[in-house]
Amino acid sequence: NISTLNRGQVIFIAPSAHPKRSWKPSASNPCHVGGGIERSRGRNEERLIDNCQLSIVSPMASRTHIRNRFVLIGDIALIIVSVLGSFALRLDVSELPFYFPAALMMCVVALLVKIPIYYSFGLYRRLWVYASTSELRLITVAVSTATVLTSGVMLLLINFKLLQPGMPRSALGIDWLLSLVLIGGSRFALRILAEQNTNSREGKSKRILIIGAGDAGALVVRELQKSSQLNLVPVGFLDDDPAKQKHQIYGVSVIGRVNKIADVLDSH
Repeated sequence: NISTLNRGQVIFIAPSAHPKRSWKPSASNPCHVGGGIERSRGRNEERLIDNCQLSIVSPMASRTHIRNRFVLIGDIALIIVSVLGSFALRLDVSELPFYFPAALMMCVVALLVKIPIYYSFGLYRRLWVYASTSELRLITVAVSTATVLTSGVMLLLINFKLLQPGMPRSALGIDWLLSLVLIGGSRFALRILAEQNTNSREGKSKRILIIGAGDAGALVVRELQKSSQLNLVPVGFLDDDPAKQKHQIYGVSVIGRVNKIADVLDSH
């Protein structure tokens, strides 16, 4: 629930390791913690209402994302860079002109094989500002599968004497490594840019405290850091667990116990 205190701060109450502990309003803080919760018709929205403030929490509303058609165009460029880079890293400068026809052939094969593979694995149907470890595993499997198929086609061309003068086999392994770094790095770069864009607007946001440094509290911080439309910046956690004191979750410190809330509000 959300409550606006008379000092202007906002507090999020999140379940923690001590669910039985709760903070009760006092005379100095007349706004109560709680209030009714009204489900709106929007699937991803929840209205949290009390006597002091009406906030609309809509996680998907404010995060900008790059359209996947631009991600596709970027992948085409990165595939070419990966193939040419694998030859450049494997060969001496004097050998590059000799193997340049093979590099061009591998670029064509890689584009014809990798793009459909990436599409079949769903790499163009995701919002990459939400990229996590599950997306990293997906990228690893997709890139590895595409590289194996590309390598198989190239080896068949070499064995049937359709590719002259051949190519160094180790370039295939280097291409896998470069593809993994470039394809995966480009996706996570989108997430980093989205988070930096959110952080750049913190100057006009309200500073808030989060009561409870558990899984729910961490989820609240993560959402607030990504959703700039809420205009709420977490400055610290309050939690009664001694083991969590002075530690950080997503860059936000646990700055005291719940019973020290008045002192924390005065100092922050």
